[in-house]
Amino acid sequence: LLGGRPLVNWSLEALGAASFIQGIIVVGDARVLDPALKGVSAEARAKIVARAEGGATRQASCAAGLALVSGDTDVVLV
Repeated sequence: LLGGRPLVNWSLEALGAASFIQGIIVVGDARVLDPALKGVSAEARAKIVARAEGGATRQASCAAGLALVSGDTDVVLV
C-alpha cells in the first residue's frame, strides 16, 4: 500500500488521466487485482481493454500481457 491504496491504483489513475494512453492491459493475480480495481476511478477503468492472469515468472506475466496487444499498437509500456 502507498497512501492507503494499492500501488496498482496509483498507476492506473495516472495512466487513465493521460490523454495519450488509449488502452491498458492489466496483468496479475485476479484475487489481488479484483479488490484493487474496485478503488479505481471509472475513467481509469474505462481504459482497461484486457486482463491477463499473471504467470509464474515476470517473463511469463509480460508474455501473457503482450499476447493481448493489438497489431496496430505503436508503443507498449511494461
